[in-house]
Amino acid sequence: MGPFLDREHRMTSQRLVVCLLLAGCSKAGPEDQVMRTMEARPALAIVAVDSVSGAGLAQTALAVVTEGAFTDTLRGADSVLSGVHERAGTYRVSVSAPGYTDWTVEASP
Repeated sequence: MGPFLDREHRMTSQRLVVCLLLAGCSKAGPEDQVMRTMEARPALAIVAVDSVSGAGLAQTALAVVTEGAFTDTLRGADSVLSGVHERAGTYRVSVSAPGYTDWTVEASP
């Protein structure tokens, strides 16, 4: 059995499984050319699902992304929360959902 299906975890609480997708916002140097688009694209997309059923949790989940004084709150639909549009950096990402264990990680797009 996987780590989310053992007896200890079933007895305590369901787990929030989070997959962090990092998009292509990077810090460009002066010699790099930066391509701009007419749409704002998220640097982060977070997939939040129930560890047992695989059901999407983005409608009830909340993600808070911080880097220094910068903070963005992400909400979503189905299983995907996205945000931090067109901004490169190294972020602390915390995801929570009612009835689930919180999840935190540091990540760079």
